[in-house]
Amino acid sequence: MAFLRHRPHHGAGLRTAPRRPDLRLPDQRRLVPAVPRLCSPVPAGKPGGLGQKRPLFYLPGGTKVLIAIATGLAAMARLKAAHQQLKEVATALSTPPEEVVAAASDLLAKNKALKKQLKAATKALMAQQAAQVLASGQQVNEVHIESAGDISVLAPLVLKGAGKETLLWAKLNGRLYFALISPAGQARTYLTKLQALGEVQGGGSPKVVTGNTTLPLERVAETIN
Repeated sequence: MAFLRHRPHHGAGLRTAPRRPDLRLPDQRRLVPAVPRLCSPVPAGKPGGLGQKRPLFYLPGGTKVLIAIATGLAAMARLKAAHQQLKEVATALSTPPEEVVAAASDLLAKNKALKKQLKAATKALMAQQAAQVLASGQQVNEVHIESAGDISVLAPLVLKGAGKETLLWAKLNGRLYFALISPAGQARTYLTKLQALGEVQGGGSPKVVTGNTTLPLERVAETIN
């Protein structure tokens, strides 16, 4: 009688060898085509945002890869907008488009030179006013300023020759601009007293503080008396 070999049920009692890791480089593995699906447009102003559709790729295993692609139409629209801006600049400079870069560079150089001249002229004017303030011998002096920064230029010039507490003031854009000058080093103390009276903006050194306020001139002048 022949012996029958028992064949175990498929999978029962068998051990399967562990799956060997795939040691091939990514570019050596077989690529599986992904299926693109379009999602909502990327808003303009955000990375990749030109208003175009974004293809969303679903890779095997459920992995999603989002790739923003600038479409030809969006790129062309931006190119046309840039060209229009170039034409407008060329018209403003009365220069052919091909000479805009040179004309703009020349304009910037002239503007820089004019700023230096204006700064020098302002300093000369402030020096003249400082001499007038010192010659008057008064504690409270109205001065002329064109901008908020002018009084900060004037105050140190007055300090060089001041022998007593001095107040400089001017009205600009509905506010009172001031400089408190104290050869004795009490300017910050005066500013603290002034800030306790109302809305005051300012700062500086122990000998010179500058600022602006909505308080009346009389209240500001009281701080140095």
